[in-house]
Amino acid sequence: MTLYRKYRPKKFSEVVGRDAIAKILSQEIKQDRVSHAYLFSGTRGTGKTTIARIFAKSLNCENRDKDKSEPCNECKSCISINESRSQDLVEIDAASNRRIEEIRELREHVKYVPSNSKYKVYIIDEVHMLTPEAFNALLKTLEEPPAHVIFILATTELHKIPETIFSRCQHFSFGKVGIKDTIERLNRITKLEKAEVEPEVIKDIARRSGGALRDAESLLGQILSIGKKITSKDAEMFLPKVGFSRTIDWINFLVLNDSDKSLKMLEELEKQGINLVFFIAESLETARQMMIYVATKDEDRLKMYFTDDEINNIKQICENISQLRIRTIVIELLRACQDMKLSPDIPSLPIELAVIMICDENKINSPQIDHQKSKKEFIQNKNNEVEKNDFSQSSNVFVKKDILEEENIKFDKDKAQEPKKENTYNTVHSLEQILDGWGEVLTKVKDKNQSLNFVLGVAQPVGVNGNILELGFKYKLQLEKISEIKNRDIVENIIKEVYGIDYHIEPVITEDILQNYPAKPSNIENKPEEKDKFVEAALQVFEGAEIVS
Repeated sequence: MTLYRKYRPKKFSEVVGRDAIAKILSQEIKQDRVSHAYLFSGTRGTGKTTIARIFAKSLNCENRDKDKSEPCNECKSCISINESRSQDLVEIDAASNRRIEEIRELREHVKYVPSNSKYKVYIIDEVHMLTPEAFNALLKTLEEPPAHVIFILATTELHKIPETIFSRCQHFSFGKVGIKDTIERLNRITKLEKAEVEPEVIKDIARRSGGALRDAESLLGQILSIGKKITSKDAEMFLPKVGFSRTIDWINFLVLNDSDKSLKMLEELEKQGINLVFFIAESLETARQMMIYVATKDEDRLKMYFTDDEINNIKQICENISQLRIRTIVIELLRACQDMKLSPDIPSLPIELAVIMICDENKINSPQIDHQKSKKEFIQNKNNEVEKNDFSQSSNVFVKKDILEEENIKFDKDKAQEPKKENTYNTVHSLEQILDGWGEVLTKVKDKNQSLNFVLGVAQPVGVNGNILELGFKYKLQLEKISEIKNRDIVENIIKEVYGIDYHIEPVITEDILQNYPAKPSNIENKPEEKDKFVEAALQVFEGAEIVS
């Protein structure tokens, strides 16, 4: 017999993590104010059917005192329910009895009085699987059942329950069981089995169960099948080899922008045969909890998923991390989880791309930020020059300042409305302009070719010479991929669509892509050179002014 059936709770006091629900149901039994229909909702393995069976047993217990709610587990009624042979407790699987015919048959059966008990209790598991016609057939019986009948509906998908059914039931929500309660329960079962299991193994089982106590007990039973003394090495046959410590260390490398250590650790895990799908899922869940903690500082939420030592470790890492940074990590890890389905032959590739994107996020965005900053500084400097000029009337100063800002706005508006021109050397963009629109190129490439987006995502424009756009790659493999005629045509067409110019891409190998950005736009060869329209607009406002280099 499996552990979760062998040690299934037989009293309310034995149920783990359901104190509030047990207390409410106990009070209803004591006061004899039992409802005719209940609805239990929650994820799998959280005690819905167990509570329902204990509730039915307490209602029909022959030896129960009126001022108590616990069943005796010794009378005929309790024993028959414990042995699953009671005629007054009917458990129905709605997944296999979902048609209207089964519900009509149920409506006929509820008319008969209990054989040996006070109540006849019907537990309908996975009730959301019933067809709409079956729900309609159940509705009238559920609304006005006979006095001796009690319905307990259980579901894992509450949103599929019709409102007409929901409104006629007393609802209880079964959340996930906290990791602390799960560990205590597993330790208790281990003692009853007279086994010895290392504490780290118990923690890994509890975390792996994801708040489903039945899953944790089932996994413990599998591990105990190989012996009564279980070490971490023995548990590796059933549990992933990556524990919390390695997961949190890897996330810490991402937080510190240490791509070298992150990629090396990923390589080590792959060599050890670690399932990277599970590893990235664990990392994503941990990063998600860290993101919520950084935003809310809710330590009680962390207690649902981590032990006290693990919480201290998480809090220490979160002390010096911004919401933007941890949000970026979560987004990239989520994208990696989704992209791993597209590259089954190279499972590490999406994770490696995520590491590069996370660790280089600030550097990638810096050219655009610096460009916007320099533009603002130019306006501020010119405004300061206006204030220093010796005008005869102070009102002229404000007029000049307003004109400058209007010219700036007009220039940006005219530039946005300017029609796209055919390719000539006079209309090429500066490298900074190329970088500003590069995000749109990546988005359009991803829509057309997902695998090509992986390759282009680690490339950077490093130079513009006439209608030649140089793309820098760190590795030869990526360069060869983008050089294929089919891929080159896709990228060049999208670049033309974004910038309005027929650029030809020229892939080049660049050791450090981010450090090869030109210091100033003037270092880029534009043939022929043209003056900055923004500077020309400023010179027209300030007649007689000169540019001092």
